[in-house]
Amino acid sequence: MTTTATALTKELSNMSFFPPATAAVSIVLLILETVQSVQNNKELCFRLVRRCARILLHINEQMEGRWDTVPPTLITNLEKFQDLKAP
Repeated sequence: MTTTATALTKELSNMSFFPPATAAVSIVLLILETVQSVQNNKELCFRLVRRCARILLHINEQMEGRWDTVPPTLITNLEKFQDLKAP
């Protein structure tokens, strides 16, 4: 998408010298910038999800067979994390 976006931006920038197209070019470039921002945020969200999942899986692996002796602070922290879920 980045290559396509760069090529499109270059082509549209060339059109900006034609006064009637300037406003339309500005709008399309703003839309393109927004789409790129959304894509970046989506990728960052997926990275965050994978990181959280790895942490929880690691905790589960370390505590397997020992949940009855879990430190109270770990239980509290896991409950706080669980409370973060969307309604």
